[in-house]
Amino acid sequence: MIIKAIKRRLHAYGHGVHSPMAFALCMDILRQRRGYAWYGYDTIQASLQRPPEYKVTPLPDIRKSAYGRRARFLLRLASHLQPQSVWISDKVHPCFHTALKCAVPNARILSGPDQMKRCSLIIDMLGDIDADTRRSLLLTPERMMLCYNLPAEQMQSLIEEIPSGLILHDRHSLFTALRTDMLKTSYLIPIP
Repeated sequence: MIIKAIKRRLHAYGHGVHSPMAFALCMDILRQRRGYAWYGYDTIQASLQRPPEYKVTPLPDIRKSAYGRRARFLLRLASHLQPQSVWISDKVHPCFHTALKCAVPNARILSGPDQMKRCSLIIDMLGDIDADTRRSLLLTPERMMLCYNLPAEQMQSLIEEIPSGLILHDRHSLFTALRTDMLKTSYLIPIP
């Protein structure tokens, strides 16, 4: 337990991270450098102040006051990855959709369950993608996926099944970028 905590802390600062893609994600996205401003932060904050126009499902793992932090993380991640299309549930708070629109204004942001297979980045914040669908999506080459609220045993089996690419994970969150030209690389890193 203590060794995992130390590894997670060191990896969060880039120590022991040998993949250039993972190092860039750690240093520029997961741990935002001080002194840098992102244009979308004000827009995200404004969307947090407005009441949602539809019924929002609360995120089970964080308080509503922490939505801004996770939305800012999504903005940095999507801005870095520049996906052509993104899938995110339409039941989440509008600030997450706002973050994606600010990060990649030309990307298609889809919400329908039948549209997941066409997206290059899939964000499962509510855990509303069933296990078999999640598994098939994770094993599709050239796809990136960010999952929150995964049971520990399910996440461990998913990590073991992924054949290649980058895997960043903590206790209940997982980010994967499945690339066939990349060796399987897994790091225990706190994901906001």
